[in-house]
Amino acid sequence: MAKVVEKVVEKGGVKSGADLFLADMNKLFSKDSGVMVPDIDSIKVVKFQTGSLALDIYLDGGIPKGKMFEAFGKNQSGKSSLCLEAAGKFQETYPEEHILFLDLEDTFTPEYALNLGLNPHKNFILMKPKTGEDSFETLIKFAKNLKGGLIILDSVSLLLPEKEDEGEMGAHQMGSQAKLMSQGLRKLFPHAAKNGTTVMFINQIRDTFDTYKPVATSGGNALAFYTRTRLNLSKVKSENPLTTGNNIKLEKSTYGKEGTTVNTARLIKGRFDVMSEIIQISCEIGLMERAGSYYKYDGTTIGQGMAAVRELLADNPELMKELEMKIRKHFGI
Repeated sequence: MAKVVEKVVEKGGVKSGADLFLADMNKLFSKDSGVMVPDIDSIKVVKFQTGSLALDIYLDGGIPKGKMFEAFGKNQSGKSSLCLEAAGKFQETYPEEHILFLDLEDTFTPEYALNLGLNPHKNFILMKPKTGEDSFETLIKFAKNLKGGLIILDSVSLLLPEKEDEGEMGAHQMGSQAKLMSQGLRKLFPHAAKNGTTVMFINQIRDTFDTYKPVATSGGNALAFYTRTRLNLSKVKSENPLTTGNNIKLEKSTYGKEGTTVNTARLIKGRFDVMSEIIQISCEIGLMERAGSYYKYDGTTIGQGMAAVRELLADNPELMKELEMKIRKHFGI
């Protein structure tokens, strides 16, 4: 068996095998290829807010930037609203980066986006590809050519493979959408990872005939593998007539508290009810005191009943911001 040579004598001294490897890699790959990582300490997970303070806490700060994300659930469970509101927060944090929205469901309206805090007139691109292949080509070109940015695809269920589009009605296309997703994500992933592009997929839950797995998401299992955050949204009854209730389960959260369920409320007009979240969390962590129906902050009574405290915070946005910052500091986000 040949002996492994660990050191090679060259002009100017002795080079180790690692030195030779790195020299070869530098010749083979350019500095911009993304293969070489020059500074290990520069690797950090940056996050942007979702619009829900409670959800941010369980996600340990929000949605990871430059990663893949999936929001799935049944009809009217708040998936699109969550992604649009999070896109608004992304836009606030990274105003120079572009947002691409693939509206396969043909439901996007500028008015609703504005109501959720997203400006569709600034660095925003709306597209409506016909087929799944066209959709993935669009995603890949965006991720390949732009640094950073955010993509929202609404929704995976309507990614129509060309085979299916061109085939006759009733023709069975075994696993065509799952194959499309698997190939498309394989091609998209390295470009999105290299350029720090965040990709948000909106997906639907479908009933199955499997006793052990009665529901499943569209597009096979590939998306569950490539995403770093998967949120399962379900609609629940709300006691407040001004809001709709949501349970959000963190089915997968590589950088958060996986497996937990967050109870959130969304205002009828669309946005998360952050004001109620601030009051509730403030009481839970001792930032506010509650005695019967009275609420105290800094030793001073600020209102009797939730409605009165909400009114006070609405009239004093500085106080609301102060409470939110203290909550975020408490949880280290």
